[in-house]
Amino acid sequence: MRHRLLVLLSTLIVLGASASVALAAPPTIVTVDHGPMTLTYLDGGVPGTSVGDRRLGAIGITAPGGDRRIGSLQAELVTTQSQRPTAGKEIRIGTLVFTIGNTSNQIVVEGIAVYALAAPTIAVLSNTTRPITGGSGRYRGATGWCVSTHLKDGSWTHVFHLMQS
Repeated sequence: MRHRLLVLLSTLIVLGASASVALAAPPTIVTVDHGPMTLTYLDGGVPGTSVGDRRLGAIGITAPGGDRRIGSLQAELVTTQSQRPTAGKEIRIGTLVFTIGNTSNQIVVEGIAVYALAAPTIAVLSNTTRPITGGSGRYRGATGWCVSTHLKDGSWTHVFHLMQS
């Protein structure tokens, strides 16, 4: 009897876990665009491209394919490794704060990406994925990931995959 009870309890636990996975909502997708971005370079390490260098900038964002400003992007990139993961490359930590509508509606994206030495941004026709680390206003408690793509014409698209919490 005890064995049957343990088997039944184990089965119910597995079924409950499976049901919660099956009921998990797919991410909500939010996409924004912006034109080519100019970053201010601050030589923070040894002279020239090195660990400690910072790049800062801001730009207005639009809905995909639109031209009406719906918010802004504030960005900071900090070089943390030079000649990594390969020669001619460096790793930077990025903090990107997107406001959509007004400044109380923020999505914060943070993470690393690989860049060519001294290049202001990731290469044209490439993308990077970083975690969404938070949000406020209508994006309060945001989690998920953001795929940022540098398009051929120098513009950008950012696709947020927002998970339900």
